[in-house]
Amino acid sequence: LGLAGRPAGAAELRVAMIDWALLETLLALGVTPVAAAELTLFRRIAVEPPLPPAVADIGLRGTPNYEALRFAAPDLIFSSNFYVWAEPKLRLVAPVETLSVYGRDRPPFAMAEEVTLALGERTGRLAEALALIERAQTELAALRTEVEGGDGLPLMLINLGDARHFRVFGADSMFGAVLDRLGLANAWTAPTSYAATAPIGIERLAQVPEAWIV
Repeated sequence: LGLAGRPAGAAELRVAMIDWALLETLLALGVTPVAAAELTLFRRIAVEPPLPPAVADIGLRGTPNYEALRFAAPDLIFSSNFYVWAEPKLRLVAPVETLSVYGRDRPPFAMAEEVTLALGERTGRLAEALALIERAQTELAALRTEVEGGDGLPLMLINLGDARHFRVFGADSMFGAVLDRLGLANAWTAPTSYAATAPIGIERLAQVPEAWIV
């Protein structure tokens, strides 16, 4: 697309985001999109990095409002493999770039680093992307040293659904990938399809009594 390396003083690229992982990464690079999806829920769940109020909300990720997206007039739309079905209509508004953090048999942390570099190149923020990756690696290395003296018990990473069910994050999730980089064991060893397995009955926790629940 020839978007990287724009001359000094060139107009800032107007981008719209469908995928939340890409949105978080873009914000971490210091780029504010003109539009993104499902922002009320994003602000409540993601929390950081903060989302500037000027970003237009184009509705649900599963059913984006194409009229609102067109009104935002993006130069480029970033999407992921989760929203490939929407790309034909998205391309009627602006060119679409597909970048994915999650893929079958690919570690999500490495893919997140690749996505960070790609977003940095597309938006002229490659230096910021490299710095972001280095900061994350440095912080995780420091944290790994900090937790080395723990009790050695594995961790069960869960998200509560209701009083009787939960979701669990496995090795192929981003949480699982971070656990591995910290040198900590994940108590859940079954597949989880990129992110989490749900719903699981609360009684399954009794199968891993020697584990911390996070």
